[in-house]
Formats: sequence, structure tokens, C-alpha cells
Amino acid sequence: APSKLAALLFSIELNRRYQESAGLRSIAVNPGSVNSDIWRNYPSVMKAIFTKIYLSSEQGSTTSVAASVMHFDQDVVYLQPYWLPHSARKHIQSSNTSPCPFPMFEMLGPYVGYRPTQPRLPVDGGLKAANSLFTVCEELTGCRYP
Repeated sequence: APSKLAALLFSIELNRRYQESAGLRSIAVNPGSVNSDIWRNYPSVMKAIFTKIYLSSEQGSTTSVAASVMHFDQDVVYLQPYWLPHSARKHIQSSNTSPCPFPMFEMLGPYVGYRPTQPRLPVDGGLKAANSLFTVCEELTGCRYP
């Protein structure tokens, strides 16, 4: 979803600008597909299916809580809640970060709590888009940061 990409890009740029100089750290999170109240107006049959395949609200909060209170390596910028297939885990880039997941595994899959994962980003690592997004946010809010 565009909002998840924006949160990820904002985290990348915030870390680039302020992690060393100000000690700020941002980790983007994917709560997964959550069976929350957002589905309240859907037909009962759909809500019953969502109950079976989507995460509970408690499970969906795990990545946010982990990002808030856990200590992760500096290269961790993205958490997601699902197991990755063994073939994807063979190419782990650091001891604590799994490679980019197949898109389906960012939406559904066996729940593992939280997993540091390399996000799917443009070739440049999203740096140009992250800088542009941060600049637009500064312009829209009228807040400028050194």
C-alpha cells in the first residue's frame, strides 16, 4: 500500500538525516493483514473468512511494539510479521535481517511475531524518493529541520 511505502521511505530518510547526529532511529512496520474493526461493514460471510486467515489485532500490533521497545542492528529498517520460506532465508544479508519477501508474504502467511526484513525498494534503495518525500513533508507542515 502507498501508506506503508511512504512510512518506509520516511524512516529511511529520518535515519539518514538524524540517526548519527541526533540519535533518532525509525523502523517502519508492516502489521500484516489484520482482522480489525475496519471490516465491520463487510458481509458476515467475508468477516468469517477474515477471522480465519487474518491476524488478530493483538498479533497485528506486534511489529509496532517490537519496533518501539526492542534493540535492533542499525541496518534494520523494516519489520514484518510473517514467516519467510526457507529458500528466501538462504540469502540473508546480515545475521538479523531476512531478504526481500515475495509480495504475498507481506500480506498473508504463517505468523511469527516480527521479523526484520529487507524491504522491496527501488534500485537506489529508495534514497531519492525518501529525500523527496521528506522535503514535501517539511513544505506541507512548515517545519524545517537542520
